[in-house]
Amino acid sequence: ENFSFALRKKQFKEHTLSLFYSDDEGAMAFDFHNIYRLDFASKSVTVVATLEKKNPIVAAQYDGQGSVYVATNSGVMKLDISDGTVLPVSSGIQHGVNTCLLDSNNLWIGAGGALTLYKVEDGKTILYNKTDGVEPNEFIARATLITDEHIYLGGANGLLCIDKNALAEDGEDDTPITISLSGIEIDGMSSLTEVNKGGIDIPSNHSTIRISIIEKGKDLMRQRVFRYYIDGAMTSVVETTDRTLPLNMLPDGVYNIRVSCRNALGDWTEPVELITLNVLKPWWRTNWAIFVYLVLFLLV
Repeated sequence: ENFSFALRKKQFKEHTLSLFYSDDEGAMAFDFHNIYRLDFASKSVTVVATLEKKNPIVAAQYDGQGSVYVATNSGVMKLDISDGTVLPVSSGIQHGVNTCLLDSNNLWIGAGGALTLYKVEDGKTILYNKTDGVEPNEFIARATLITDEHIYLGGANGLLCIDKNALAEDGEDDTPITISLSGIEIDGMSSLTEVNKGGIDIPSNHSTIRISIIEKGKDLMRQRVFRYYIDGAMTSVVETTDRTLPLNMLPDGVYNIRVSCRNALGDWTEPVELITLNVLKPWWRTNWAIFVYLVLFLLV
């Protein structure tokens, strides 16, 4: 344990280091914002990386090859200990992470009461829920254990035991997943009936747009990660487990909205067209308004 002294409050503050890796040469530990490397030979402690204070560290795992997977409240990040580079892990989880456990090339992530498997080699993500035998549970970072045949994750609602052999025997799931538009709201009002030939006109003075989807497949109860593609004057990609895409105050222009999701094996499905948004120009920028401006200018 180590301490710091706060001058304003005139009191000592305890910092507890959590050990997450050790070998014959040294060990690695973390506190709320730092990753440390401990060298047994020199009896020294080095700060490998410091994260932002808004992202307190809740768990960490070392892969033995120079990378540390760090779980924070805002997601999981991959730290390169050679240069301190920190990159986000594309797991579809952006908040509520309370534990992570690395088993070979499988990174298990507990977040929001659910369990996610992130495959390090290919970046695939699989979400597990009741249909897989995983009950909702607030997993605890220190309540984990890996053996040759099993993985144990403890939480507020009990202990989860994962059979590694059962994971290896899982076959391919080629059941197609169909995603379609289920609703669209403009400023809180349903506008689905106004969709014509896959498109809809959006008033220039709109505030919010909410696009809802529904998927059809073999396992409708499975929680999925969706990837929304927004192509137009503003281009972006949004990954989330939410079946609703909120868009706020889009500039005028045409936007094509597509969506894909991860299947049971963690592969992305082919993106499908959802809807085309035609955000209209304000009246003073329409062609008729410009024509009137020119006529008035010529008359003057």
